[in-house]
Amino acid sequence: MEKKTKIVATLGPATANEQSIENLLDSGVNVFRLNFSHGILSDHHRTVELIRKIRTRKDQIVGILGDLPGPKLRIGDIAGGEVFLEDGSDLVIKKGSGEGTAEGLFINEDVVFENLREDDLLFLNDGLIRIRVVSRKNENLTCKVERGGFLSSRKGLNIPYLPDRFPALTEQDQAIVETVITWELDFLALSFVRSPVDLQNLRNLIKNHDPAPALVAKIEKPQALQVLGSIIRESDGVMIARGDLGVEIPIEQVPYWQKIIIRECRKQCKPVIVATQMLESMIHSPIPTRAEVSDVAGAIYDGADAVMLSGETAIGAFPKECVMMVSQIARFIEQQNMFSGDNESWLDGETDTSCAVAFGAVEIARKLNLPLIVTCTYSGSTARRVSRFRPRQPVLALSPVRSTLEGLSLCYGVIPKYTPVFDTQEALVEETTKISLKTGLACKGDNIVITAGVPLKKPGLTNLLQVERI
Repeated sequence: MEKKTKIVATLGPATANEQSIENLLDSGVNVFRLNFSHGILSDHHRTVELIRKIRTRKDQIVGILGDLPGPKLRIGDIAGGEVFLEDGSDLVIKKGSGEGTAEGLFINEDVVFENLREDDLLFLNDGLIRIRVVSRKNENLTCKVERGGFLSSRKGLNIPYLPDRFPALTEQDQAIVETVITWELDFLALSFVRSPVDLQNLRNLIKNHDPAPALVAKIEKPQALQVLGSIIRESDGVMIARGDLGVEIPIEQVPYWQKIIIRECRKQCKPVIVATQMLESMIHSPIPTRAEVSDVAGAIYDGADAVMLSGETAIGAFPKECVMMVSQIARFIEQQNMFSGDNESWLDGETDTSCAVAFGAVEIARKLNLPLIVTCTYSGSTARRVSRFRPRQPVLALSPVRSTLEGLSLCYGVIPKYTPVFDTQEALVEETTKISLKTGLACKGDNIVITAGVPLKKPGLTNLLQVERI
């Protein structure tokens, strides 16, 4: 049985080659992520071309997601590559470039010195190290190490509630976008989103390109949680980036917000990815910890469309095994039918015909125990509406628009397939039954549910619901 939960895999030094990409795709990857915080763009471009070559040869729909760095603050180099900061020791942060030591670090970012004051907290190395500002003089910050540890060059620095005047879309991001927009990526992720305006600024930057990539908002700042609904409305999808989010809010709150974000994304029919440390131990181990397996299962139980692997597939020793493990977990959890019975609650307050038709398709398939739901869609909205209800049946999404199909690669339970344009409703039904048989998702004599918009070729409208015997 094919899994319904989608897998996003980050490509890096361990996997940015043809054989590894093909292995990951065969193991269950639905979307490949390119992290523009690392590597050089020319190498990423070669990786994009490899993915396209492989997916064309295998005739598979697989998405490509580019992840912008955003305003990620980093310390400078460390003398000798690594230093140990003792608990209770004094540490001076200086503006400029140089090699840091246990007594002093360099940061070449004006925003740090413009905004930090006495008693402010800073976090280094994904929150493992915590320091507090004791005093500020000119461009020197004298700090006390409250929780020490090993620190290596170029590690990240987090300032909770980074001021809004520090833009989510940096000059570096804009330069990257100007280069990669010609690559026709399927998704573009914006880091450290704090308001809908951040997404609007990026959308304005790419508005003249057709097809433009779908925009994924990364939720990793506390400000974003205060305007969550409006950020999701402005986005085409969301990534719960638990690494930085778990540094900037109390770590015990992360599971709560994961559930809230997933629920709001499902309410708005937007795909949502749970990311960071899903199978972290498998960077070095061929099997995960029991806690990691529970974490992946928990994200699926929460209703996530996709889970993401980062270092596990970018630099890890067991990338293929990681993907196979997520696939195995997903298939088992999905067979438990954990979403049955809660569908009607998603329609509370809804007056939209398309949503009601999607709900009807899912309920008919459930009540009659039908094997398949088919959605014929131009923009992808029909398939997303059906997917929102997390049906037990696979959702076969048929579209003549390639960018629509690749955009659906993130949606739970959706199997995207290319079809030509249908001129009549009769042709639509006839071709739908043929494809259902050809894919093996239904057998001769089965009834299937078909949804579409009439008149055909009109995006954003779902008003046809039909049960058809093959």
